[in-house]
Amino acid sequence: MKGVLLKIFDFRAFLQSGIVLYCMAKGMITIHSMKTAIIQMNVDIDKTKNLESMARFVKNAKNSGADIAVLPEMFNCPYSTMYFTAYAEEVGEKSYSALSKAACANGIYVVGGSIPERDGQFIYNTSFVFDRSGKEIARHRKVHLFDVDIKGKQTFFESDIFSPGDDVTVFETEFGKMGLVICFDIRFPEICRLMALKGAKAIFVPAVFNMTTGPMHWELLLRTRAVDNQIFTVGVGPARMYDSVYMSYANSMAVDPWGKVLCNAGIYENIGFANFDLREVERVRKQLPLLSALRDDVYYRNRLFEIANEDNARLQELANTDSLTGTYNRRHFTEVAEQELLRCSLDSHDFSLIMIDIDYFKEVNDRYGHSVGDDVLRIITARISHALKRNTLFARYGGDEFLIMLSDKNHEEALSVARRINKAVNHTAFSVNGIELNMSASFGVSSMDSAQQTLAELIDSADSALYKAKNMGKNTVVGFSRA
Repeated sequence: MKGVLLKIFDFRAFLQSGIVLYCMAKGMITIHSMKTAIIQMNVDIDKTKNLESMARFVKNAKNSGADIAVLPEMFNCPYSTMYFTAYAEEVGEKSYSALSKAACANGIYVVGGSIPERDGQFIYNTSFVFDRSGKEIARHRKVHLFDVDIKGKQTFFESDIFSPGDDVTVFETEFGKMGLVICFDIRFPEICRLMALKGAKAIFVPAVFNMTTGPMHWELLLRTRAVDNQIFTVGVGPARMYDSVYMSYANSMAVDPWGKVLCNAGIYENIGFANFDLREVERVRKQLPLLSALRDDVYYRNRLFEIANEDNARLQELANTDSLTGTYNRRHFTEVAEQELLRCSLDSHDFSLIMIDIDYFKEVNDRYGHSVGDDVLRIITARISHALKRNTLFARYGGDEFLIMLSDKNHEEALSVARRINKAVNHTAFSVNGIELNMSASFGVSSMDSAQQTLAELIDSADSALYKAKNMGKNTVVGFSRA
């Protein structure tokens, strides 16, 4: 009879619990006190051993009254690029199932540190979160991959194996919303601020800080993010193992919204506990209003103006530039040269033009194809640019013809510049797709005088001189003359 009454009582308790959880899920009830277990476990080369250790620690966490257990980054796998691929699993496989089972068996939330997650051809550094029933309620793929080269101390490139995630991860519990990042993510205040603005009261940080960055930055970052966003932070790393391929700094800890360290698990395998009164988040924000005092109108308005100006500058550059050679285009040349010619006329300054045509360019296109011809244009354009002074207006006028504007240069000076460019173009042979080429160019020069005052007239005169240079056998410089 007692057994029957016990079963009836348990059933009623289950119903009541279900009603309570339903109300919590709907936001009708919020629990403010949350006990967090910080599982700083040894990570072995044996995956099965790691999973057994995880299950044992989660059970201990539950027996100690914890509501949520947090595991370290790569809890099932040594933290090394040589192991990530071999230990990678798809959703539902061994490590995922073990985490779900541990959460369900103990009726506790489990933040599953992280594991190498395989998804098709990609591998991610992923943290899974399971609720009390063992259901996955969140998945965070590490957004900022740990690619560092600290001279003489630390070199590591996660991107050799992992692809980056692209989500800001916040999940619901009966205690309120919680945020989740992985290790290197914590260095980026933007992602943590987004979580706080989404309502997160705590941010969990599975990590493996090393013996170079750990002593300098681990506690500093956890406390800074807590103070910046006025939330709790929980950073959990593996225990320090001196024979490990990647030695963990350990010192897993929890920090309150004032930046006070609530617990530190030390360096050896251990489980730490921190009791959170989540009402402290609102109390701190009322006493020291930060998020409510944000001036997004200032920060983002200025940044939007900067972005708009940068975009306009890029668009203007694209509108003014020849896409093949990178020189200015005909339209831009005409606009600038017209204005400069007017200035020189009014101030009685000299003004000259050089027109250039690449010799035998049509034969190159016909014989080797347009892709080789395009490369020839790029190479010769680069040689001409190199021979010119900075800020000289140089444009592709059309096809294989180019124009150079020389303000404040008289006719003889312009002829001298053209001869210098001619030498640069013909200086050495070059190879395009294994084809040896030695190209030359012809030049026509015209200068402003009393008889020719408009840009159109000067361009026609330069073109006439260029035509004469072509008829003289090419690869030469000719100045326009009325004689």
